Amino acid sequence: MELHQGWGKEIRISNAEMLQTIIDDKNEKAAISVKFTWYRVDEMVERETITVQHWERRESEWIMVAEEYQSGTPF
Repeated sequence: MELHQGWGKEIRISNAEMLQTIIDDKNEKAAISVKFTWYRVDEMVERETITVQHWERRESEWIMVAEEYQSGTPF
């Protein structure tokens, strides 16, 4: 949630693209690389950030349990 604090107020996401998805053999956990294209409202300069999101299946839903910065401009 820390990575997403400014979203909607200070930061606007213009695109999100899934780059790679890895799902474990039991279909219970996944790691997804996501490239975000975004800009700060006060600067209007487009930037890119790649994160890895960690997801777990809980009952019939997928829940994101963690997200880590991988490369590009930090949010």
